[in-house]
Formats: sequence, structure tokens, C-alpha cells
Amino acid sequence: MLGGDEAKALIPRAVISPFYVQPIFRDDGHFMLVSQYFEPSHFIMAYLEDYKMDPAAAQPLLSFSIFEDYADDKDLTLVRADILNRGIDEGEGMKVVTAMLSNYKNDDEYVNVRAFNSKPDSFNLDDYIAKQKSKWEAGNDENTIDNSVHAGR
Repeated sequence: MLGGDEAKALIPRAVISPFYVQPIFRDDGHFMLVSQYFEPSHFIMAYLEDYKMDPAAAQPLLSFSIFEDYADDKDLTLVRADILNRGIDEGEGMKVVTAMLSNYKNDDEYVNVRAFNSKPDSFNLDDYIAKQKSKWEAGNDENTIDNSVHAGR
């Protein structure tokens, strides 16, 4: 869940900067997912390497949608995530979605999202991966999503 105002700020940012990357860390390495935002409120994520080979053929691994129905009345925004490929487990999926939402909603992190989309030469991938690894190992930087609520449970 997100606050209503958080989602209202996040969606326009996603429209302006529809692509981003998110590493998933395992053992001593990582692999990268690429996300693409689609209006009105959907993010689709695929393996970056598959996307580089053929964007049209890259199979989605995870998707998440933001529902603003209660943003004004209850200051509440629901987020639904679906893992479409069992190569990603539920814990990894939660970390990815939490990190992605944080990247778009926090001003300090959104600077990197903007750079990735509008000035890719200024985006420092190694620095970004190092910061994301620290957050991943700590369980992410903040409770962007209320992890006690899972769809279908």
C-alpha cells in the first residue's frame, strides 16, 4: 500500500520516465530486470538480457499495478503484484516492487530514474547496483508496501 499522495506523485513520474532497472541478488551475483510503465498504472518487468535481444519478445516475469481508487477519500493506494514466472520467488518479488516504488516516489532516488531515461550517459550503473545491494541485504530501505497484506491470502 501507498499513501494517496504518494501515488499521485509517482504516476506522473512513471509517465515521464517509463523505463528503469532493478537487480535481483542471489548468492554472490545478481541479474537485472528492466521495467516499463504502461498507462494508466501498470509496470511490466522482464529480464534485461531478453529485452536487449528483442524488446517485443521479452517475456514478463513480474507485473505490478497501482490502484488510486481510494487515494482522495482514504489517502490509500493499493498495489497488486503478480509473479508471472516462478524463477522469481515471492520474497524477491516483494523486494523488487518495494524498491521500484521507492525509486519513483523518493526525490533522491528519482533523480537516477530520470537520468536513466533522459541522460543515460550520466546514470552510474555500478553505483546504483551497490546501493541496491545494500538495501536488498537490509530487506529494502523502508516499508513502501505493507508486507503484511498479500493478495489472495
